[in-house]
Amino acid sequence: MSISKSITAAGIMKLMEQNKITMNQHVFGPNSILGSKYATPADKPKLNQITVWQLLHHNSGLRTCNGESEFRDQTKSKDDVMKMLLADPNLLKYDPNTKNEYSNTGYFILSCIIEKISGQPYETFIRNNVLNPGGVGSGMYVGLASGGIKSSEANYPPDSKPNMQLWAGFGGWVARPIDLLKYLGSCDGAGTPPDIINASTHDTLTKDTPLSPGYGCGWIVSGNKQSHNGANGASRSWLAEIGGGLSIAVILNNPPSNDPDGHGKLLNEISTAVKRSAFPSYNLY
Repeated sequence: MSISKSITAAGIMKLMEQNKITMNQHVFGPNSILGSKYATPADKPKLNQITVWQLLHHNSGLRTCNGESEFRDQTKSKDDVMKMLLADPNLLKYDPNTKNEYSNTGYFILSCIIEKISGQPYETFIRNNVLNPGGVGSGMYVGLASGGIKSSEANYPPDSKPNMQLWAGFGGWVARPIDLLKYLGSCDGAGTPPDIINASTHDTLTKDTPLSPGYGCGWIVSGNKQSHNGANGASRSWLAEIGGGLSIAVILNNPPSNDPDGHGKLLNEISTAVKRSAFPSYNLY
């Protein structure tokens, strides 16, 4: 689910390292990234103020998305979704860069940016530039457009069957905990294992803003620790550095009744147990 946002952010960081994008580039309007493909509606001129940096930090002013029928229809494309969003009179809740508003829409648009700039499908670019270099195999992938599950996936009660291909940029990735830990290890700023991004890029990835204190680019940040949660229907997930060189990945297919969000007791209890545990000296991966 929303741990996917950090994966999208990592893709944007790779484009930045390849000198194909800058954080202050405008997304819509003349001479922008998407302006030639998606024209700014006459009634939404403030869309032209939105930058990549604002999308990454949820400071764009865009409302969130995922419940619309287009996101639940396996026949719909990203073009269909963009047409729906741009026609919505309530797309902008606030003027860009004036308020922090958590927005799936922003990360959907970031996935469109990755495709436009790279010339590749979103998942292909992420696999070749983020996951494969980080040692993550094909067991981590974007889910099905039908909202169904593959034979290897766990069952959990969803709130509906979303088109996971359209959710990809903000919530569509499927992974095992071990895959998530390999991924985090590849972009956590530590020397071991080697990161897929350089140190200055990691600084950008984990830098918050005055409007989004404690939130970097697709990561909740606290000191030098990164984390993010995910939730939809009955699924709950956490990927987090917990200090002392330790990280955890937790995925549930039904939340505990005494901790329905999986945000408080679950994370604290598992973190405490892990910190008390002894680990062998060989590589468990």
